[in-house]
Amino acid sequence: FPCLESRSLQVPVSYINANLGLDLPAPEVASLLQRMQLNASVEAGQAAGEPLLQLHVPPTRSDILHAIDVVEDVAIAYGYNNIPKMIPSTYTQGLELPINQLVELVRAECAMAGYTEVLTWALCSKAENSEHLRRGCSPPGSVVEIGNPATAEFEVCRSTLLAAALKTLGANKDAALPIKLFEASDVILVDSSRAVGARNERRLVA
Repeated sequence: FPCLESRSLQVPVSYINANLGLDLPAPEVASLLQRMQLNASVEAGQAAGEPLLQLHVPPTRSDILHAIDVVEDVAIAYGYNNIPKMIPSTYTQGLELPINQLVELVRAECAMAGYTEVLTWALCSKAENSEHLRRGCSPPGSVVEIGNPATAEFEVCRSTLLAAALKTLGANKDAALPIKLFEASDVILVDSSRAVGARNERRLVA
């Protein structure tokens, strides 16, 4: 049976105001959240004078996963057009991440060496990620698992690029030899030190 119990979540009002660039009083924030089907009450925070919102998230709001989702609901209820537009106090210039610059160089070198780039799904089945590579069954907690996978082929996040590369190779085994493939993409690894419990790591398979 589905779980129909509400979940509790605490969000400081200062966190909401800081993200939206507003200075809304706690009662008004609670009222806005009520309009978004979130039962919110104002409580005293640990810091003096810092109100805290105690939320009861109903089972119908499965999209509320983090405090930033509450910030989004406040912005929707308040009205995006009502949020004042401000020019940033500092000038910034967007740049490509160093890892992406390196990967582009690697891709170019692989292509010039005669390899064909493939792009595969970041999700795969448990068998493809372990048993098909003769690694045995992955112990619980060793890979990032999907809570409600749509198909049996999308059960876990890949922890290696090799499985997908071999699957692509098998699907093109009738192509003219030699078959030279490469992929430079992310794998997803379990990492308890991260807030989300996992991290991305860029790898190359050829």
